Amino acid sequence: MSVRRGPRVLVSRRDRSIRISDARIREAVLHVLGRERSRGTIAVAVVGDGVMRRLHRDFLGIDSPTDVLTFPIEGPGSFLGEVVACAGVARREARARGTSARDELLLYVVHGSLHLLGYDDATSGAFARMHRREARLLSEIGAAARVGV
Repeated sequence: MSVRRGPRVLVSRRDRSIRISDARIREAVLHVLGRERSRGTIAVAVVGDGVMRRLHRDFLGIDSPTDVLTFPIEGPGSFLGEVVACAGVARREARARGTSARDELLLYVVHGSLHLLGYDDATSGAFARMHRREARLLSEIGAAARVGV
């Protein structure tokens, strides 16, 4: 008899400057996985500007922090990959837009999770589709949606 596993989320926070629980981050990703009917596992790391800047430079050649990066894992097994979200960018963007840093961080986590599930925003049609889905998911978990940015 095989045991079927449901979706899983692993959370690591190297930056705790935003008041949000690991459980809330996990709940957001589990919601995305459930609504997308995925039984996969996603790791989420919340990091500061320095770590994000290094990752952005090393993997994309851009020497500045960014909001979120995803690292998909291809191959057998249920591990889909890692979402790395930047708390510093979330705080600054939230302040500039008059939203909460918690909701901004959840936006990054949901956005990255959708990328790991195959959503893309490289073309205008794909962008619109992904951001509509993102807005709906954020609304369902009670987070403010900032669509199209």
